[in-house]
Amino acid sequence: MRAQNIAAIGASAALLLVGMGSATPVQADVNIQASRTVEMYTSDRAPGGYAKVKVEWWGSGNPGRYDGRVTGSLTDREADGYCVQVVVKEDGHRIPLEPEACPKGEWQQVQKSFTQRENVVVQVCLTKSVVIEHCSRYR
Repeated sequence: MRAQNIAAIGASAALLLVGMGSATPVQADVNIQASRTVEMYTSDRAPGGYAKVKVEWWGSGNPGRYDGRVTGSLTDREADGYCVQVVVKEDGHRIPLEPEACPKGEWQQVQKSFTQRENVVVQVCLTKSVVIEHCSRYR
């Protein structure tokens, strides 16, 4: 499959794309090479938070690096005083995305673009003030 071949390219020998990057708008007419949809739940043992994101990526013109975008939604599933937030790791740098979803039942849309990245992964977490916890695994 083409998506599997693309995933094997890069310095890390695997391109784990389920994440987001720079806030630069992405052109709608790009040639998308691969995409993946991921569903994630926070790691607490309660209803917690949920996110579903679609990652799309394409060549950047620089071997082993990719441009792409992530779009999706997140929801707060529990009245526990926490909000739900998507966190992205781009080439090792963590980036919490806005908006957060809270209180219980609220849905929010997230969107982020990335450029010139080798490895982009995403997770969903619970937040309270500046504390981020009960995160899902990076995917």
